[in-house]
Amino acid sequence: MSAPRLIDYKDDMELDCHFDMGNEELYAVKWYKDDHEFFRFMPHQKPYQISFPVNGVQVDIDGTHCNMHSCHVRLTNLVRKDSSGAYRCEVSTEAPAFRLASETHNVTVAALPTEKPILSSIDDSYFVGDILSVVCDSPPSDPPQQLSWYINDELVPDKILREVKSSTAPPDPYGLQVKSLQLRFVIETEHSKSGSIVLKCVSAFPGVKEPVLSISKTVSLFDQDTQVINNQKFSWNASAQTYKCDAYLIVFLGVVRWCSQFYY
Repeated sequence: MSAPRLIDYKDDMELDCHFDMGNEELYAVKWYKDDHEFFRFMPHQKPYQISFPVNGVQVDIDGTHCNMHSCHVRLTNLVRKDSSGAYRCEVSTEAPAFRLASETHNVTVAALPTEKPILSSIDDSYFVGDILSVVCDSPPSDPPQQLSWYINDELVPDKILREVKSSTAPPDPYGLQVKSLQLRFVIETEHSKSGSIVLKCVSAFPGVKEPVLSISKTVSLFDQDTQVINNQKFSWNASAQTYKCDAYLIVFLGVVRWCSQFYY
């Protein structure tokens, strides 16, 4: 049997069951959701295909095809929560053996996110010793996404994370939810990566590998003696700059004095 582990409620659910009867004859293929039968295929009876009413399950007969070796069922008009559940394909043989074989897959029907996470309250540059505080909002979804933070590709520990209320997401009319996770820490020298620090927020459903969405932000770092711009360091010597300015001033005054001879 094959079934999607996670599917968007706007899509159709495709369920497949393949079987090898060997020397036995197929009696029926039955489909269940949470132990409630919603479809049956019996090749030696008419009608061959029968659907039964089950909450959250609507069989698309035109997209459903079964034979002596496989049974493909298409479900349409999925409903969040009501269409989620344990789907089972059960195959039985004719008399006298009446053998049974079955397989079950859990399916979650969700409103999948269509956007990347959003970062807020973050600047383009910081000084070593500053407190960096940034909030990541997950894209709207149902169930809500799980957020995680990375600093220079290393997973951030929970002690510097805090769930907060979203300040950017308006109430969703369809009941989709947004999660917000704040990253707050003191920037130290070891955070610097070639004069910058890379922050990444990852959004995903708990226990599900796909889809995974992320957003990254690279910020420049400064310290008291070195200014970092575009990952290049420029050292400033205050006394040297003072002498250079004095020299420019002397030349300027000399030019003014020379020009004044022609006007007076």
